[in-house]
Amino acid sequence: MGSYNLIPGPLDNLHNPLRLGVTGKEATVSVLTEAVNVDVDASGTITPRYGRTLALSGTPHSLWAHPQDDTLAFFVEASVLKQLNTDDTASTLATLTSNTPMAYQAVNNEVVASNGVEIGWASRSGFDLFAPDLAQFELAMPAGQYLAFLNGCLVVAAGNVLYVSKPWNIERRDSRLSEFPLDGHVRMVGAVTDGLYVATEAGVAFLSGGGVDEFTYRKISNDAPADGCFSTGFEQVGDSKQPLVRWASPEGFCIGRNGGQYQNLSKERVVLPSGSRGRYFHVNDNGNERHITVIHDPILTGAYVAPELTVNTITVI
Repeated sequence: MGSYNLIPGPLDNLHNPLRLGVTGKEATVSVLTEAVNVDVDASGTITPRYGRTLALSGTPHSLWAHPQDDTLAFFVEASVLKQLNTDDTASTLATLTSNTPMAYQAVNNEVVASNGVEIGWASRSGFDLFAPDLAQFELAMPAGQYLAFLNGCLVVAAGNVLYVSKPWNIERRDSRLSEFPLDGHVRMVGAVTDGLYVATEAGVAFLSGGGVDEFTYRKISNDAPADGCFSTGFEQVGDSKQPLVRWASPEGFCIGRNGGQYQNLSKERVVLPSGSRGRYFHVNDNGNERHITVIHDPILTGAYVAPELTVNTITVI
């Protein structure tokens, strides 16, 4: 398992550092090929990274904090859904039938949670499974590995299929028009205003359109993130906040915005490893943006590797 932090300073693992120096009175190597447990700011100043303090012991996973309510957070431990309280204690909400990773999606003032086996409403009072009364041509929304919310519809990624609910009726879907199959296991789905960013092992694509019958598929990258190595959020654009999707793939730290606009923050500087699964975190620490990813079973290809020198030792008697 490796962890990687996007550093806005002179970090470059793609090129020979000896070719990136500055000549003059004194030769200077002006880039770093590796930065471990340090922060480098935009001016190039290097400072030790803060340590960490254990807040809650045990074997928790699937931690999620509500994007609009900083007093509400959930996690799972040993097949039990729990709420993380503001004093770092935990409250038991429900016993699940599986200890698989849990995905969450805020829908107005409520939260949908799914672990691929169960799907329902998570709240401070518990976990209520979806149990809709179905009319003709209706099916219940299935559980899945990832969730998104687009144009009033819940989007569930289950296996290699996206299931889209009825508008503002997210426990139900139309059996005739609610499935959008992709070219492999869905390892990312995130919504912006006018579409979805999705990923399989084949790469990343942007789906635009109002619903399954209108989706237009556009491939934007052949480099796929590790399973789960993405996050969604907002950024300030003028007087408004706009949604975005962040992910980390072998080509670097990436951002997807409205209209399929795609930006590689690490272009021509940093290459990241592929991996079996991962997580992506974005935090604002005292005005400094941090993009942090954790990648399991990392395999790094494409980075600069210094040549090995053969050394012959001669013993003179």
